[in-house]
This record gives sequence, C-alpha cells and structure tokens, in this order.
Amino acid sequence: MRTLFKKYLIASVSIFIVSRAQLGLAVSDNLSSYTYAGLILSILLLIKSFTDTLLFPIHLITLNFSKWLIYLALIYLWSLITPEVKFLSFNFSGFRIGPLIINPSHISYWLSVIIMSLILILTIKFFSWVVK
Repeated sequence: MRTLFKKYLIASVSIFIVSRAQLGLAVSDNLSSYTYAGLILSILLLIKSFTDTLLFPIHLITLNFSKWLIYLALIYLWSLITPEVKFLSFNFSGFRIGPLIINPSHISYWLSVIIMSLILILTIKFFSWVVK
C-alpha cells in the first residue's frame, strides 16, 4: 500500500512540475484535476509493468527501444482518457549556451507528445530514484 501511494504521489508531482514548465502539456489548474490525472497515470504505469513482463523478448530484441515506445503510447492513452490533460503544439524560442546554439522552431502536436512524454517519464524516473 505504501509503494502504491509513493507511485501515485510521484506521478502527481511529476505531472505538476512538467505542466508548470508550460511547454506542451496543459492540465486544468485545480487540485482535483491533478489528483485525477495522477491516479489515472499511476494505474496505467502499474499496467505497464505487466506489459513489460509479456513483451520481455521483444525488449531484448529491440535493445529496450520498444519499452520507450510503450511509455509513449501509455502517455498518449493517458491524455485521451483524462479530459483535463491536453498536449499542445508550441513555439520553442531556442537558446544558446556557449558554442551550443539551438535555433527557435515550431514544435508540432505529435512532436510535442513525444517530447512531453519523455520529459514526464524522465521526471517520474528521477523522483522514483530520489525516493529510494
């Protein structure tokens, strides 16, 4: 029970942090929408552990790339199930750090789904590592 609560809390905090970055993930600004979105995402991530067990041979063949594709599919399914969560296209302003320059560009809807899914999963993994 304690681990389920940790997963739920980590998912909710990660959703809050990623949506506050205001890049491509928009969640309605009330507490109930964050709790509902966190609950649905926690349930989907629990289901993902069962799909990982079933798809283990495919993960071995694709060197774990299929695991990231399943993450992307589950995050997109999460946005379809939860009405408060929306992915948006956005304009990236670009940045420059020393010799590294990333030009401004328009991020389309599907690229926004991919980028926000990866950022959300990386924040969930980071907070899971911190809590351990």
